[in-house]
Amino acid sequence: MKTNSVILQYFLIPFLWLSLASVIVLAILLGIATVNSVFNVDLSFLSAVKINLGDEKFSLADLQAKGTYRFLLMAAFGLYYLWVLARLFWTAIRTIKIVDLQNPFTQDVSVLISRAAALALHLGILNIVVDVVFTLIYHSMLEMEVEFGAFNFFIVAAIFYWVASIFRRGVDLQSQSDLTI
Repeated sequence: MKTNSVILQYFLIPFLWLSLASVIVLAILLGIATVNSVFNVDLSFLSAVKINLGDEKFSLADLQAKGTYRFLLMAAFGLYYLWVLARLFWTAIRTIKIVDLQNPFTQDVSVLISRAAALALHLGILNIVVDVVFTLIYHSMLEMEVEFGAFNFFIVAAIFYWVASIFRRGVDLQSQSDLTI
């Protein structure tokens, strides 16, 4: 078991760091696009950026053509989503780094797993809200389509909450065992 856990750690931690770095780069690009939209700065490297909204791909120029306020609202939702996603990756990295497989039932691990569950639930809700808001802003119609991708966050959140409750119980049992000894 220990060998599998160590191998998993060696692959999972770099993957999570790479994912976190990707989210940060996307947030920086979205921030630059927002500044570009507000101040009408011509940044030619942004012309190649395409954003998927539903089944359609939009360039930044297409999104900006809908109006600055609409674009700013979209950018604010996007930046908030990326911030929550970055927090989820950071929480996962911290959890992996502090867990001791010989004594995993600690209060810190339990809190981090609960936080990861809350962030996954938050992302699931944001997926649905962002889809509705983007459709309303860019297509001027109210349409709600719950996709399996958004539903995945709810499943992950439920699993995290279940694991967190097991860890809380493990922390309680561990503390009772320590008091008995």
